[in-house]
Order: sequence, then C-alpha cells, then structure tokens
Amino acid sequence: MGHIVAIVRLAMGPGVLGNCTHEPNTPGAIAGANLFWAEAGFNPRDTVEKTEASRGFNIKKCQDIFKEAEFPVLQGPSVFFARD
Repeated sequence: MGHIVAIVRLAMGPGVLGNCTHEPNTPGAIAGANLFWAEAGFNPRDTVEKTEASRGFNIKKCQDIFKEAEFPVLQGPSVFFARD
C-alpha cells in the first residue's frame, strides 16, 4: 500500500492537502499519507462488533504512527477543516 500512497502523493503534488491511507500504518505515513481515520468500536461496514480489540485505532495510536514516521503531530482540531 505504501507504494500506491507515494505515487498518489507525487502525482497530485502539494496542492492536495490530505493524502489518506486506510488502514493507518507506518509505511503509508512514510510514503506521504498525512491523514488517517481513527476508527474504533462499532463500524457499520465491518463484520465484527468491536474493532478496538484488533484493527481499530484510536487517535493516540494514529499519532504514534505519525511520530514513528517522523511527522510533526499537531494538537487540536484538524487543520484540514479549519476555517480562516
């Protein structure tokens, strides 16, 4: 998945603010993904009731992945949705 994220980042250029990968992972962050979705608990698209016991991530886990990839981690609301 990391190579696809890297290709998308190169093809789209810096004008696209959010480059997402799912599931959140370190190779994706290293490749240029800068947006993760923290999903834990009930998910209507899933086949298990509680994803936090396995693959569901909370915000802290997503922050840890970004830190491992040497991304700066911002605190507070998402800058992608900030109003000027």
